Amino acid sequence: MGSGVNTVEGYTAMHSFNIWSALGKPTCGVEFDNMRRDKLRYKLSLKAKERTAANTFSDSLNDALSNQGRLHHINDGANAP
Repeated sequence: MGSGVNTVEGYTAMHSFNIWSALGKPTCGVEFDNMRRDKLRYKLSLKAKERTAANTFSDSLNDALSNQGRLHHINDGANAP
């Protein structure tokens, strides 16, 4: 999976970080709050994408296994006298 920087959240987090860093990395204030908020949003968006990808994979695997089971039943019936 990609790093996710090519998202709105990724660019916003990078922009906020660059501003915060250029100001000397203050430990409080508006720019600090913006950087922390945008970083959190970025991390949450990555986790959501990971969950979606995992669910998609699980659903696909489940469908493939279900279809495989149906094929065995069809083949078993074809060999019956």
